Amino acid sequence: MLILWLENLGNFQRNTENAYGSPRIKAWAVNRILYFRYS
Repeated sequence: MLILWLENLGNFQRNTENAYGSPRIKAWAVNRILYFRYS
């Protein structure tokens, strides 16, 4: 389940890179992951 979620996240990142090309979205996603993982 986690692997599937990470795969979907990877697809989401590629789609957002194509649409926006913004590294801020990637940084935001990483921050969300770390926040939910360690909080």
